Amino acid sequence: MSRVFENLPIMEQVPVLPTLTFENHLTIYGSERKVELHCFGGGHTASDAFLYLPQEKIAFMGDIATENLHLPIHNPDDFLTILEKLNEFEIEKVVPGHGEIGTLEICEILHDYLLMLVSRAKDAHRNRISLEDFVSSFEIPTEYKQWRGVNGIKTNLVNVYTFYLEK
Repeated sequence: MSRVFENLPIMEQVPVLPTLTFENHLTIYGSERKVELHCFGGGHTASDAFLYLPQEKIAFMGDIATENLHLPIHNPDDFLTILEKLNEFEIEKVVPGHGEIGTLEICEILHDYLLMLVSRAKDAHRNRISLEDFVSSFEIPTEYKQWRGVNGIKTNLVNVYTFYLEK
């Protein structure tokens, strides 16, 4: 976003603010198909939405689904709920925010990752392990060691640990 702001003065087209918003669901009917926008809360950000083409059974997930990426987590409980609700849709193809087009398996892998983080954070709280000790002693499971991310898994460990500290 900082680069967008830096370049605003020289941009030929000025970004336009949305004139249409929605809370949970919006269906747009076109001449050949309909598209659905869904928002089940905020997992990655405070409000995550995805676009679904029901006829084609394709979901454009943005950062709700990523491939091999330690994406920042805003609310782990909502994130898990969002990923679980995807099973209510007939989805054959998932277009992630980062990664290759795939199937719901992308979301299942992310769901497992989140469950692992949540479980470990709750265990740390139960065992009265400090945040610093939790993060410094955490051993990244093999299946997540090669994942990318600006700050890697450590930021997510802090975010998830802190999220459950407040509960």
